[in-house]
Amino acid sequence: MCTAIYYADRFLGRNLDLGYRYRESVCITPGGYPLRYRYYGTDSNHYRVIGMATVANGYPLYYDGMNEHGLGICALNFKGYCKYTKPDAKKLCLASFELIPYLLTKMKSVAEIKEKAASISLTDEAFSNDFPTPELHYIAADGNECIALEPREDGIRIYENPIGVLTNNPPFDYHKENLRCYLNLTADEVNDRFSNGLDMKPFSSATGAMGLPGDGSSASRFVRTAFNLRNADRMEKKSEAINQAFHILSSAEAIRGTVKEREGTYMTQYSSVMDLKTGTYYYKTYCRSIITSISFKKTKSGTNELIRLPLRTSEEFFEEALP
Repeated sequence: MCTAIYYADRFLGRNLDLGYRYRESVCITPGGYPLRYRYYGTDSNHYRVIGMATVANGYPLYYDGMNEHGLGICALNFKGYCKYTKPDAKKLCLASFELIPYLLTKMKSVAEIKEKAASISLTDEAFSNDFPTPELHYIAADGNECIALEPREDGIRIYENPIGVLTNNPPFDYHKENLRCYLNLTADEVNDRFSNGLDMKPFSSATGAMGLPGDGSSASRFVRTAFNLRNADRMEKKSEAINQAFHILSSAEAIRGTVKEREGTYMTQYSSVMDLKTGTYYYKTYCRSIITSISFKKTKSGTNELIRLPLRTSEEFFEEALP
């Protein structure tokens, strides 16, 4: 369970919903840090990246991130539909966990990704026994356009994503088609269109969005998030826009104890919003509603070591002093 949004042509955000944690942290990969690829070799000349990752044996396994040129990517579960290919000597071979690091360190824009995707052979090689191969698809944006990327039998499929939303399986084209079932939804107060002559009126105020699905399935979260994203006020002030993006994500949050599966009880471990224009990464965690920000601009120049910032997870309360 995960939900991602592209808001106001500037902010790429996501909820990470899992029943466990992988010791993730905000990780900055400097431009000179050696990234080792299974087929591609070692690369120490690349763009800087900031995002959420688990670092294992010196390698940043990114869940989401953006680079210094304003290209951002989020990975979401795609179980049952994700298909990897065998290594192809005629293509650029990447293990699945290497896709986000490669795209963010070597590409400046979505246009470059679309041009390069057909030449990538994405394999199912696992990072290690502790980190088995995940089944994922992706949302990418750069301030100009948004796409979905899905590994399928014929390679990486690219979908234009004007909706600005991605959840989980089924594939993106299903979710896009499913939206047509909700064409009658409106943010306005409902009127009687049930039948002529009954003269029925709403029984309460705030009847807008009546019929919007509220369950935790990926299809319902896609519809709910798309509706909220397309109807929410577009805030011009940056701080208000960031806050608005987090509110949109909160409409699809998994509350601890309300979504239970065989793997465990899901919860939104963290929500993040990336400002693609300023290179600032914002996040909050399930137990800490205060938004934390980290910016590229505050990193020391010349460093070639990974920068890891543990998540702030302890809740803080502001106690108002009485006069």
